[in-house]
Amino acid sequence: MIGSFISLFLLGFAHYQIVYTQPGPITITETPVELMQQKNLELNFIKVNKEQLNKKCQKCNNKWKPPKTHHCQTCKKCIHFRDHHCFWFNCCVGYKNLKYFCQFLMYFSIVLIMQGISCLIWFFNQLQQLHNYGLINLQWSSVYTLISIEVIFKLFQLFMIYAGYQLIYQLLKDKLLQLPDLTTYNEQRGNKYVYYADFKWKLIRLLGKNILYWILPIPNKFNLNYLELTYPKVTAGEELFDYYLGHLDKQDKDYDFYKNFEIK
Repeated sequence: MIGSFISLFLLGFAHYQIVYTQPGPITITETPVELMQQKNLELNFIKVNKEQLNKKCQKCNNKWKPPKTHHCQTCKKCIHFRDHHCFWFNCCVGYKNLKYFCQFLMYFSIVLIMQGISCLIWFFNQLQQLHNYGLINLQWSSVYTLISIEVIFKLFQLFMIYAGYQLIYQLLKDKLLQLPDLTTYNEQRGNKYVYYADFKWKLIRLLGKNILYWILPIPNKFNLNYLELTYPKVTAGEELFDYYLGHLDKQDKDYDFYKNFEIK
């Protein structure tokens, strides 16, 4: 009973977080190339990736469109790390609410499993009563129960639970396999830029380092940067943004420039 209540509460809370969290806001309107020119800087990594970093979205009044950003025709705006537009929630799933979406699927799976167990227990009790009393000595009320609409409803409920579980399982499997890497366009660029090959680090990046962040649908800090494409190759499995800034002198002109593009 308590477990069911907690699961339903977390399910509702995750639903709220998905709907009322901005999925992938883009806080910088000017392209890195434009900002580099304004500051009179000569940054080689920006120049090398000029084509990818200088894109603008004509549908968003020519605002900057960072790599891995897609324009949603339904929301009528660009979403960073856009996964898909969910018509169930009537919103996009991006980097800020992808965690809540995965948690919603997990909570929903738990609720379905608990409901399925409840239905199976009900059927077991009915069959146990039939076994104990026999069909002839069974009370008419019990016979009526066995052939009543309730039985049909329970069977239909079990079928819907199974179908729902299969759907949720496939969605959750797809999301976990498609966790966004820290690099972008790595396939097109021949894996030049490093990515998190370790699945554990992908989960940590999505759900957070603290176990409470894994269980509860609460915000966690994202270690992301709009300029992640421009990072030089570093060791896989490390916090890439912290690693890169940690190897830059704070007096270096690159430091403040990259820091400006940190995703809050």
